[in-house]
Amino acid sequence: MRLPTCGRSRCLVRHRPLGAGGRAGGRRLGPALSGSAEVAAVSTGQDEPLATWATLAFVDIVESVLHAHADEAGWVHRLRRFMADAAGLVALHRGDLIERRGDGLLIRFDRPHEACACVLALHRLAAQAPVPSGQSPLQLRAGVHHAQVWCDDQGVYGQGVNLAARVAALAGVGQTLVTAPVRDLLIVGVDAEVLDLGDCHLKHVDGTVRLFSLGHSSAAPLPGSLQQAVARRLRTKPALALLPLQPSGHASSGPHAIGVAEVVHDQLLRRMSTLPVVHVFSGQSTLAWSGRSLDPDLVYRRLGADYLLQGEVEDLGDAGVRLGMQLWRRGAGEPVAHCTRRASVAEVLSPDSELYGQLVQELGGRIVTLEQRAAGAAAALPNMASHTLYLQAVAALHRFSRDEFERARQMLETLAERAPRHPDPLAWMARWHVFNVVQGWSGDRTRDAAQAFEFSQRALDRDPTSSLALTMAGSVMAGVRADPQEASRYYDQALENNPNESLAWLMKAVAHGFLDQSEAALRSSELALGLSPLDPVYDFYCSLSASASLAAGDLERAVSLAELAIRKNRSHGSSYRTLCIAAYRLGDPQRARQAIEDLLCVEPHASVSLFRARAPGNHPLHDAFAEALRRSGLPED
Repeated sequence: MRLPTCGRSRCLVRHRPLGAGGRAGGRRLGPALSGSAEVAAVSTGQDEPLATWATLAFVDIVESVLHAHADEAGWVHRLRRFMADAAGLVALHRGDLIERRGDGLLIRFDRPHEACACVLALHRLAAQAPVPSGQSPLQLRAGVHHAQVWCDDQGVYGQGVNLAARVAALAGVGQTLVTAPVRDLLIVGVDAEVLDLGDCHLKHVDGTVRLFSLGHSSAAPLPGSLQQAVARRLRTKPALALLPLQPSGHASSGPHAIGVAEVVHDQLLRRMSTLPVVHVFSGQSTLAWSGRSLDPDLVYRRLGADYLLQGEVEDLGDAGVRLGMQLWRRGAGEPVAHCTRRASVAEVLSPDSELYGQLVQELGGRIVTLEQRAAGAAAALPNMASHTLYLQAVAALHRFSRDEFERARQMLETLAERAPRHPDPLAWMARWHVFNVVQGWSGDRTRDAAQAFEFSQRALDRDPTSSLALTMAGSVMAGVRADPQEASRYYDQALENNPNESLAWLMKAVAHGFLDQSEAALRSSELALGLSPLDPVYDFYCSLSASASLAAGDLERAVSLAELAIRKNRSHGSSYRTLCIAAYRLGDPQRARQAIEDLLCVEPHASVSLFRARAPGNHPLHDAFAEALRRSGLPED
């Protein structure tokens, strides 16, 4: 049976008549999470009032009696003109003009942000109204409250109405006061700014009511210097906002689509937050956008986002649900990626479902591709966005090409100049010098080793808790000081601060391998690979995991990972050495010799003696590894 509605609100069931004094005779209803007007009832009369959650705004003209006393006829003309313009603003903001009391308005809205936008617009309208000679300008006071009320064709009733009127009466000239239920459903800084007035006493209202003064939203909610510092922190990586998923407007979408949408949002947010290539805004920062029409420019501007991910959930009944996701990029006029998936409700509800892994891999991979493409198209470093520069620098550092390697240094130096207090560029500069040593490219190994250590300590001076800085300090200990034990202590501290620092797990795996801790090496490398499925330098993860597997004695895994690393990056000599040793020890000398031939094309000066010099620790199989390289054709010196 189709149920009656009140205004634009959707009536779910009907309610008993009001009791004496405007009090409802039915049970109390909880507020709608979305802020929309939900309706409930328990009786069956067609003419009875309907209970609904709504936002009420009382707006009064201040000192209207004095205006009328000065020029009654002129005042009537001014008042009629203002009320006509006000009615247009109310309709523009999706409000229902419930009652007009001479110089005041009672307006009902479905959502608090619509009510507040309308009231602020009415204040502007009054301030801009022409002022006749000898008259005072129009000024308003307003009160806004979100509550359960009862409505019929004649008006709205209930304690919520009375409370909204009392709030308006307490407001000062030009002021709008709102209650806590209104404030809780606003996006502060987007819808408006609010000033907490604390617990206030209202006439004829028992107890106190928490009130807030409403003002126009500010372009800079933080002090300028702090706002810039926060922005610099975020600029190191692209920032992604995952907006709340919405139930599909399709007629087939069933009643539990809202709950499924919330589950999908939470699971995707958790998975996307593990990606090392993006900053992901907290769910609480985006939750208030639920149920709103999307203004991408506003979201980009107020969140500082580079990408928006939005989607919808369609309930297919017994067939499960359909998820539709769209990825938007700042500056693009249309989505840069679309994903559609069908899944059972059980798959959606399972936190270990492959569904989320597939979505994250596809969407995260698209972000990486777009950022690398943007970096490649940039004509000069000063014109590159910092987060694009960051991704490109890290990618270039791990391509193991001399030209790209030098370009990586230039980009990291530029980043360090732009963000002098940020530890990440300094940490990567330390890594650059480590690579310069272990790759055999350094003209002065002692100098590069000292600079690697200096940059790692400067990064830690900027932020002693930075998991990346701690990881790079560990890599200095392992790579140029040949001390995997000390390196492990840095990695442990990094992981204590951030258990999801995939690079720390990767480096820790290598250290475990050098220390002949086989099981720990395999475990750490598995975590590193699992936490970095879309990392732009995934080949490096595969290469070092292959080394850890070799040291742990898992030769088959070492071969597989080394070959995967080579397919993704043919310039990293370590992958060939690992492949050679593992293949030789598996009894495949032909594959081992081919690996050495390929290695010498990449590193013409590679030798057994260099391998021995670079290998830290005292692994019992170092001599056997060196012998495998020698027998497969690697020159001694």
